[in-house]
Amino acid sequence: NNHGWDATWLELYARLAEDQIGTVDWTPYLPKMFSFFLRALKIPVGTSTYHRPKDHKLPISCDVFFQPGAKKLTLIVFRIAVFIIYALLPGGVVQDLLCNLMSILEPYYHPSNGGAWNVPLANLLSTLCTVFANRVLDERDLRSGKRSECRTPERCWLGPADIAAFVACMQPIIGKALYSKSNSMTTSAHQALKSLCYIDAATVMPPELERIYAALENQALTETHQTISALETLAWLARPMLWRANYKEGPGHLQSLLFLTLPGIDTN
Repeated sequence: NNHGWDATWLELYARLAEDQIGTVDWTPYLPKMFSFFLRALKIPVGTSTYHRPKDHKLPISCDVFFQPGAKKLTLIVFRIAVFIIYALLPGGVVQDLLCNLMSILEPYYHPSNGGAWNVPLANLLSTLCTVFANRVLDERDLRSGKRSECRTPERCWLGPADIAAFVACMQPIIGKALYSKSNSMTTSAHQALKSLCYIDAATVMPPELERIYAALENQALTETHQTISALETLAWLARPMLWRANYKEGPGHLQSLLFLTLPGIDTN
């Protein structure tokens, strides 16, 4: 129960999961590890009798095994995301545990719920989606012959059902985070949304375009905060939306969306 040791060993576990996908059976250890993930994020959940891990320094002789700054919360969050994504296997239990973790964290992504947890939760959201998108795109490139090698063995490739389950888990969280009062949270939410658009635009893009259209039309007169959020989202999603190979219906929306933005830049 030592924060320093937990953080540094997490780094080794994440590297093992990333470099040896499917080699280790993590199933017996997953419940304990996901409990640690929740503690490491320092979210105020549970009873008042909860004791945080102690923060003793590691012996200097151990530093050779770990990266500099391994105990920093930013790197801890990154390693949590890397471990979760590369421990994902088709039909495995990691997806269910991830959904359970995100359901616990979901109230803390609500726009009215701000605090010291905003930055680590924002980093977790964007890193999960970015690393997941990178893994899926690498596997797709290997299938299509665009690359000759991939760290993921073929038996561990994620299929459409796995991708759909991940996207469905993340979309409600992103929907709340987009309206956060924290700049770091909204930026991370947009980054996460953009990453998902590159792997499942057919699912992610339509509801976002519907939200953008609604915010830029008449109802924006009474809900101006949605207009700002919609314009920011549009700027982030422009590239995956207009890339026809990624989302063939996207270019057809360009003219309509540009006309709807004109009132916002009219000097009169």
